[in-house]
Formats: sequence, structure tokens, C-alpha cells
Amino acid sequence: MTSPTEHQCTLAVLAGGRGSRMGAAKDRLVIAGRPVLQHLLERLSFSGPTLLVTSAARPRPVGADAFGRVVLDGVEGAGPTAGILAALNAATTPTVVVLSCDMPNIARGHVDWLIHEFGRATPQTMGMMCRRQDGTATRIEPFPGIYRAEAVREITLGGSLRALLDGPRFVAVDTPPSWPTETWINLNFPDDLTAIAGEIR
Repeated sequence: MTSPTEHQCTLAVLAGGRGSRMGAAKDRLVIAGRPVLQHLLERLSFSGPTLLVTSAARPRPVGADAFGRVVLDGVEGAGPTAGILAALNAATTPTVVVLSCDMPNIARGHVDWLIHEFGRATPQTMGMMCRRQDGTATRIEPFPGIYRAEAVREITLGGSLRALLDGPRFVAVDTPPSWPTETWINLNFPDDLTAIAGEIR
């Protein structure tokens, strides 16, 4: 299978979480003086279609105007599968790269690598996640992930993303050892934000 180009791939960012552990909606996070959604788009500099997936509670998050389209996941409290399904249903391209807005260290190189790896997968592969080493532990990272649009028929609303790997059509691929641990920072709690000198506005 040939790797999809950026114009054959939609970049979807999930921003529908309530941020209850953070104490504020995630779109209000500010990284290096910029709203987190703006921060991500500038880091990624993605030339293909961009899609923001949010919730009815936050229909126009801070930074939404920078995206090509904004869609609602429509199912409150169903977890990230609701956002992924919304992205796949809304996509106008055959493949979709999915990121979470609370992972501010994901960069263009990570996305390019994932798109390339997906191009090496079999045509039957519906989705790909990352697998990394954390000391002696092996961890599955659902984000960033990449999916075929037709994977919408195989993902269960409210189900576990990692459980998809139990079947033959979803795979995890080992990330390069050169990627630092900081790549996987996830902003769930105020201390996580403080650690990278971020703030809430």
C-alpha cells in the first residue's frame, strides 16, 4: 500500500473532553502564550484538510476558527471513540490522523512518520496506533492514531480503543527509540500544565 499524501488524509483533533480533572475545558489551555489548539496547528503545519471535533457543551472552542471544519461528537461522556467516529463520519478523505488536543508535544515529524508507517500496512488494516517502550514497560498510545474512513463500521461507541488491537484489522507499531518521553505528555491535571509552563485562560 502506498502512503497517503496529506491531501488524502484529514488531520482531526479531538477537543470535546470536559476537562474535569484539569478544572477547565482543554481548549482554554495556553502553551507558550498561544491557545493549545493554535499551538498544535502551528507545530503540525498540516497542508491537508483539518477537522476539529468538539462537544455540544463547547461548540466553538478557543482556536476553532483555525480549522477547516468543526463537527460535534454528539454523544456526551462516550469517551474518545465518540470523537473518532465523528471524525471518520465527517472526513472527506480516505484516511484520518487523529490527535488529542491535550498532547501539546506532538509535532509534524510524528504525524509524517505515522502516515508513512500506515502506508506500509496491508490494505486490510483499518487503523494504527503507537507502541512505545517506557523503561521496561511496553505502552500502547492511542494518540496519535491513523484510521481508514471505513473503520467507522468496526469501532464501537464507548468501547476501548486498545481493545481494537485484539482483532486483526487494527495494529500497533513501534515508535522510533529516538522519540523522547516528553512526546507523550498528556495534560490531564493542573500539575501537568505547570510542568510545561502552561496556563489556563
